[in-house]
Amino acid sequence: KQYLVQKSIELIALHSPVAGDLRNIIEILKASSDLERIADHIVNIANSFIELGNNKLPIKIHLLCVSLMDESYQFYTKTLIAIQENNLKFAYEIVKNWEKQPIVEEINKQVICSMKGEIITSEEAVELFNVIIHLEKIIDLIKNLSEGMIYKDSGIILD
Repeated sequence: KQYLVQKSIELIALHSPVAGDLRNIIEILKASSDLERIADHIVNIANSFIELGNNKLPIKIHLLCVSLMDESYQFYTKTLIAIQENNLKFAYEIVKNWEKQPIVEEINKQVICSMKGEIITSEEAVELFNVIIHLEKIIDLIKNLSEGMIYKDSGIILD
């Protein structure tokens, strides 16, 4: 990351970039930070699963978590493809079509019910909630990558 910051400063100082160039530099710096944060969240998810260990989770919760992780991965893959191909239309679709997944609310509901029914412990519930929170943050960061691509190419800031 420090290397990118140094190179960005050199580009700005030595080459008098125009607005489009500045947007490109800014977005590269922001994207590198977002990717680093995504990696941190993935580590935290792994740590939560380590804490869960060999505990037998209810199958419905397990399947819902796997489904949410898969959706997150698909969203990430589509975003990287849009960036790689510089496909603004695809980036707009990603930003426009992504909404909070109803699966998150279903997982929360299932975890609470399982905890109330003493199927899982409160510690297991906390770890599952942590996984969900980290996945939601990853999804927000991925969406930021698409929004950044749009900003870089058009100067339009999406909110």
